[in-house]
Amino acid sequence: MLGTVLVKDWEAVCQEWESEGFPKSAKNPYNVENATITEAEAKKELAAEEEKRLAAGGISIHAVTPVAFVSMTLDLQETQRRLKRVARGLTTLVTARQEGGLTEQRNQLRARVRNWEQLLPLYMPGLLQFQAELRQKGDPLATTAEHPEDMVLWLPSNVPAADRQRVCFANLPDIEESLRTAQCHDALATLRRTLKIKSRLIKFKNKNLRGQREGTRSRAIIDRVHDRARVAAEKYRSARAAKLLLSGPGSWEDELCVLADEDIRGYQDPDHIRKRVGRRGVLEDGQEDNQEDNVAQSQETANFTLFVEERECRDGTGETRRTLSWIWRTPTQLDNPDNTSDDILRSEWSKSRARADRAREEVLLLQEEMRRTLEYLAWKSKWWLQQAQLRRTDDDLSEGLVAYASSQAGLQTALHHRFQKLWEKPLMDGTNNSTERHSNNQTSSNTNNGAQTGSTSGMDNANGASNTGGINEDGEDEDEDEDEDEDEDEDDEDVNEQGDDGVVEDDNGTLYV
Repeated sequence: MLGTVLVKDWEAVCQEWESEGFPKSAKNPYNVENATITEAEAKKELAAEEEKRLAAGGISIHAVTPVAFVSMTLDLQETQRRLKRVARGLTTLVTARQEGGLTEQRNQLRARVRNWEQLLPLYMPGLLQFQAELRQKGDPLATTAEHPEDMVLWLPSNVPAADRQRVCFANLPDIEESLRTAQCHDALATLRRTLKIKSRLIKFKNKNLRGQREGTRSRAIIDRVHDRARVAAEKYRSARAAKLLLSGPGSWEDELCVLADEDIRGYQDPDHIRKRVGRRGVLEDGQEDNQEDNVAQSQETANFTLFVEERECRDGTGETRRTLSWIWRTPTQLDNPDNTSDDILRSEWSKSRARADRAREEVLLLQEEMRRTLEYLAWKSKWWLQQAQLRRTDDDLSEGLVAYASSQAGLQTALHHRFQKLWEKPLMDGTNNSTERHSNNQTSSNTNNGAQTGSTSGMDNANGASNTGGINEDGEDEDEDEDEDEDEDEDDEDVNEQGDDGVVEDDNGTLYV
């Protein structure tokens, strides 16, 4: 459980960030600072270098720069990995809707790949000749894949070092190497952050939740975090394999090691503990099915298990024999691996708070839309009645105009009454909540010297609008439409009889346009 004082401190940080204008100098509560360069920072530095080169008289061969080309390729590869996970998740009992969704995503990816292929002759001019040589050798890289997620997206890492200079554009391998290094560090940071969050969730579940329903719901949340760790591990392995092809073996391997399944564990998980065998259907992290004893633990699969940080006494967690996973022994984590725990929790809490605020704001906006709709329908009914008196014509035409205007006014009034009945409870709840929030905000502003967040101010504006504009009906409208309240079915028939082109049929069969 998070402490009350800690939550108040985080709330103050979020309010300070939201209340400050741009450019912001306050601490960003949603950001977790990393000691290594991130992928976004690497792209920014490479873009700055490209700008300097062009300013010095360099030539640009296309509007899409080499950095943008490599970034586009990496994004396409990320989409390929996501589609592969989706395809693996579909069972033999897949529905037509699920299969259609996968097909639609594949079509979108195929269209993006076709646009990307138009840039290949510019930045990899020798690729066609290289592919022809591969086809002569029967290399599988030259084959055409059936699905777009299985297609080879060519980058310098796919070309051997001996042929890289004649195939690729100048400096393209260096650009990819920089982005691949940043990808590795980003994926590792995401993996460590996910493991910390998952361990925190498991501790909360074991301490506070009891029962099948609560346990199932909490496991669903933990499983989503588990999937995030799988995605990060898959991204790291792909980026490291490409970096190894670009850089070759070197000292960088001491920091970016090979990521095996047994390396993906929390900071307090020892590596010498045997896995506990659990019953089928109730396996927890740290347990394995007894039918999987023959599987090598070092096998790298997409469905690895994340180990639990807490162990029972019978497991024998001796501190003298514990060995940390290498992901916690990198230079940025070796001194104090828990130094970012509070920052990670603060970031996740701030994001959850922002989502909750957005949900409350959407409710307020919906209530305001309901109120305005009722106001518009009441105004439109009066407007139609006024239109009947604007034109001076003979008696026959005047009677028709009055009949049509009255019919349209009746339709608007019927809709007004129907919506008012449907929305009575939501609008009443919104009025009560807005009054309570308004009083709370006044009290908070007096005690906190008027400090308010930007999102709360937006809500107060919406509340003020809903307080000042209630749902009021004039006595004239009630007198004119008193018969409609007694027989709503007649109004509904009128609504259904009106066509798209505004044609209404009366009881005698006469059409009014």
